[in-house]
Amino acid sequence: AGKHTADVAREQAAGVAAEAGRQGRDLLRQGQDQLGEQAAQGQQRLAAQLLSLSDQLSSMADGSGQSGVAADLARQAASRARDAGQWLGERGPAQVIDEVQSFARRRPAVFVALAAGVGLVAGRLTRGLQAASTDGPAPGHHASPRADGWNTP
Repeated sequence: AGKHTADVAREQAAGVAAEAGRQGRDLLRQGQDQLGEQAAQGQQRLAAQLLSLSDQLSSMADGSGQSGVAADLARQAASRARDAGQWLGERGPAQVIDEVQSFARRRPAVFVALAAGVGLVAGRLTRGLQAASTDGPAPGHHASPRADGWNTP
């Protein structure tokens, strides 16, 4: 009777372990699927923002009515933003990662320089957005009212 009870307990423990393994794999697969969906959505949002930026830069360059270095730079930036937006929009997250890894292997110095530039720009944008979202003046600055209703630091 004791041997039979031990065998039953062993079988039940094996069944519980197998079920826990199946549930763990299912949970991992669900997590990977959700992460992939979120990455794809973020990538599509970024592509749309780049295309919008391209349109804005084009409008700015064309709306100035002048030709010159600034207008040419705006047109070039618009073209590059459009190309980047289209490139991102046409690929999945895995393809983008593969392309970036391939580029990093072929041109490591350029990749590091670009990554540093992107980090610098992202940091500046983040600081600018944080500063713009605060209601009060920056620490150490006191706003003083002016007669025209505008505050000066």
